[in-house]
Amino acid sequence: MKNKKLVKLTIYLPEETIAQLNGRATQINMPISITARELIINGLKQEIVDENAGIVALTVRKIVKDVIHAEVERLIKLIIKTMKASAAGMYLATQAVEDIGHNKGGEMLEEAFKMAVKYIKVSYDPKDYIEATSKIADDEITLTDDDLFTMTI
Repeated sequence: MKNKKLVKLTIYLPEETIAQLNGRATQINMPISITARELIINGLKQEIVDENAGIVALTVRKIVKDVIHAEVERLIKLIIKTMKASAAGMYLATQAVEDIGHNKGGEMLEEAFKMAVKYIKVSYDPKDYIEATSKIADDEITLTDDDLFTMTI
């Protein structure tokens, strides 16, 4: 605040406020006039910051939304392509087994679903995977299409 012209201002404050101001001035070891001036200046600066915080927050949200939206769209397209490829592979494999003449395509598909569910639910530790695969034959699971779409990973 050096080299700035100061203008005298007389204000009336409640006694409690004067007591708080005196306490603050004593705490920071500054004259009450300098303490009051600094508090007023800082309060006005904070008010400006608070008024602009909403604008800044909206701008940041829009930028983040735009960036994330593009990535989410890309991931959705990849997931859809993966689902199509997976479904096509599943039906081709089932049809191939049926065409070979074993007539167990449906059973094999159900068993493949069981294995996939077990695989997804196990950790990536090879020891856990070996133990889980040995238990697959012991567990009997009947899966429906609804089960597959409601599974949580």
